Amino acid sequence: MTVLDNTRDAPFASTQQRADALALIVSTIDRRFAVPEEGEVLVAELRKRIAAGTYDSLATIGEFADRLTTDMQDISSDKHMRVVFRSDTREVRPVEKTMEEERKIEENDNEEDETIESNKTFKAQSTFRNQFIEEVRILPGGIGYCKLLAFPMSTSAAQAYSGLFNMVADTRGLILDLTANRGGSSSADLLQSYLHKASRRPVVALYHRFTDTKNVVTLHPCLSGPRYDDRPVWVLISNDTFSAAEHFACTAKALGRVRLIGEKTGGGGRGCEMYWIHPNLDLSCSTYQAVCVVDGSSWEGCGVKPHIECPVEDALSVAHLEALELIVPVLEADPVLKHFGNGRGAKSFGRQTLDELRERFEKKMAPADDQTTTTSTADVETDPQSASINPPSESAAQVAPERSSPASACQR
Repeated sequence: MTVLDNTRDAPFASTQQRADALALIVSTIDRRFAVPEEGEVLVAELRKRIAAGTYDSLATIGEFADRLTTDMQDISSDKHMRVVFRSDTREVRPVEKTMEEERKIEENDNEEDETIESNKTFKAQSTFRNQFIEEVRILPGGIGYCKLLAFPMSTSAAQAYSGLFNMVADTRGLILDLTANRGGSSSADLLQSYLHKASRRPVVALYHRFTDTKNVVTLHPCLSGPRYDDRPVWVLISNDTFSAAEHFACTAKALGRVRLIGEKTGGGGRGCEMYWIHPNLDLSCSTYQAVCVVDGSSWEGCGVKPHIECPVEDALSVAHLEALELIVPVLEADPVLKHFGNGRGAKSFGRQTLDELRERFEKKMAPADDQTTTTSTADVETDPQSASINPPSESAAQVAPERSSPASACQR
C-alpha cells in the first residue's frame, strides 16, 4: 500500500531529512526562544538526546511531531513548544527575515503582516469559522452570552465584533465563554476595548528576544460598534483556556472589569511563531514574553485564577445565577417594568430561571440520603481576594443599560 506523502503516516524521505529537521529545531530555539537561559537548557538536552539516537527510530513524520512536542514541553514546561503537522506540502524552506526586517514588521504589528505565511493561513481559518464566534444568544433575564473559540487578527475581527456588540447592546449583563478558547492573535485587546471607556490605556508589554524589542499594547480608542462599559461582565475560563485567551482574562481581571468563573487557565504566557522544518512540519517556538502592565503579573506556567472556582461544566450556570441574583430583583422593582407582559413580568425577567438555578445548586450541594453514596457537588470556591458583587438593592444604577458604570460591581 502506498502512503501519501502529505499524511502523518508518511515516512521521512531519508535519515538525512530527519536529521535536518532536528538541526533546524535546535538552531531556531537557540536563536529565538523567548528566555535565553531556558532556551540554552532546552537546546542542551535536545542535543544530548539527538546524540544518543533517541529519535532515530521515529519512522513517520507524525511520530516525530508527537515525540518532539512531548519532549520539548517536558523539558521546558512551555506548552507553546510544539512540532505541528501540515497537510499542505511546501518543498522549499522560506527565506528567513533578517533582524532588521523583523523589527520593521513588529513596528507595524507583525500579527497583521500577511507576508508571514502562518498569518495568511490563520486569516483564512478565521474567515471560514466566522472569526471564531461560535454562538451568541440572550439568556433569561436579558443576559447576553457569547462563545469565542479563538481570537483572530484585529483587522479580521473588527466587523464581527461590531456586529456582536450591536447584538447584545440592550442586554443587562454579558457572559463571555472562553472555556474552549486556545488563543490566537491581537483581537483579544480589541475585544477588551469594548468593555471600557475610550482610552489608549496600556495593558500588556511584549518583549521579543530575537529583535531585542519591547512593544506595549494599548486599548483601542476608536471602535466601530457600541461599547459595553456600563454593565457587568462575566468571563468563563477553564484549564483549556490558553495563550491570547489568558491574555484577555488576566488583563480584564487586573483592570477590575470582569468576574472570572470556572477553572484556572492553562498557563501559556508567551507568544509563539511558526518556523518551517520539513515540507509538512512546522516548529511552534515561543519567541516573546507577555506581562500585564496593570499589575506586573504573568500567567506563564501558573495560569489565571478565577474569582469563583468551579467545574467547567457548571461555569455558565454559576455565572448566570450570579447575574440573575444581581439583576432580577432590580428589574422587578422597576415601576415602569413592573407590569410588563400583562403581569408576567417576573417570569420574563428571569425569576423562574433564578429559582431553578438556586434549586439545582442546593440539590447538588446537599448530602446524599444514602451514606454509602457520594453526591457530586458544584465544588464552587470563591477567591478570597476578590470582592463580591454588590447586593441588588445597591446596584440599580449598575443594571440599567442607560445608567452609570458597574465597575464597583465587578471588582478584581
